[in-house]
Amino acid sequence: MNETEKAVSEVLLKAEAINREQLDSAIRFKNQNGMSLEDALVRLRYAGEAQVAQALSKVSGMPFASKGNNMLRPEDDAELRRMVDKVFAVDNLVLPLYVEEGTLHAAMAAPQGGVLGLALALKTGMPVSCFIAPASELTEAIGEFYR
Repeated sequence: MNETEKAVSEVLLKAEAINREQLDSAIRFKNQNGMSLEDALVRLRYAGEAQVAQALSKVSGMPFASKGNNMLRPEDDAELRRMVDKVFAVDNLVLPLYVEEGTLHAAMAAPQGGVLGLALALKTGMPVSCFIAPASELTEAIGEFYR
């Protein structure tokens, strides 16, 4: 497990969202299937997407975005669609939300160690502030935004 996975698992254990046996099973599943621990926990239904995203948010210090807290409602702005085209958004599971004071605020399912935020900053030429969001909600919001 990498450091992020260790930290996320500790948050979920402490919150009693998962138990040690489920964690051990998810680690084996992750290793056998070449996926992240977060994905394994969701795939095995030991934890929900929102629980895992909230734990990742807590660990990373990035704010949590969801339909429930109304943060996955991007401004209806053609400029946002131009800056982050649909192909990039779908391929990277990232949604531009708004621009404020020259900073692009965007939601993503997995920050990939900051690499995705950096790629987005290079693509747009703007600093990026990242939010963590559940993948299924993000996929739905991307579909709605790029109709």
